[in-house]
Amino acid sequence: MLENISGNQADQIFSAIDSGEISDAQGEAIVETVQVASKTVRRSFEGELNIFEGQFDNYVPLDSKINVEDRRTVVAVSVVSTAAVATMGVRGAMPMGGGAPVSGGGAELAEAFKSESNRIRRISKYKYKDGKRVVDKKNFSKKLVFSIMQNSFTLVGFIVVYLTLSGSVRTIAGVATLIAFFSTLYIDLREED
Repeated sequence: MLENISGNQADQIFSAIDSGEISDAQGEAIVETVQVASKTVRRSFEGELNIFEGQFDNYVPLDSKINVEDRRTVVAVSVVSTAAVATMGVRGAMPMGGGAPVSGGGAELAEAFKSESNRIRRISKYKYKDGKRVVDKKNFSKKLVFSIMQNSFTLVGFIVVYLTLSGSVRTIAGVATLIAFFSTLYIDLREED
């Protein structure tokens, strides 16, 4: 049915669909038809309709190996994991201490983050030259590199989000992940000696 239509025709077809009015059965029928269509038709489908609303859970988007329902799960796990690790990193880097929960395996992970944050905090980014405090470029670079290494889990989360999502959901999750990364980086680097 959709084999011989152009991108513009596909845009018109999909923009006319009100996804709020589609039943689960109708959504499944649309997915079965679109899933085997050309890339042009599939791009139009993904661009015109919000495939993450629930009616298209079995659809496997372009450049993906998993369906929409599984993508939501991956994103939820990634966001929760990234937020938890970023929170532990931020708490450990805060001047007043903090820390993370002290039960189960999380205690060891929290202690490792706290220890690493303390190590980063001990690196002085200043030196004294002619009685004035100036930035020590070597130690500042060292502190920056260690902070990036400590927050590498957040960067891995960003890569997972980027590779598994598409459209506006990818943008929102990517921005949230980058905000978490740069927030912890800022806190590590603004620590006073």
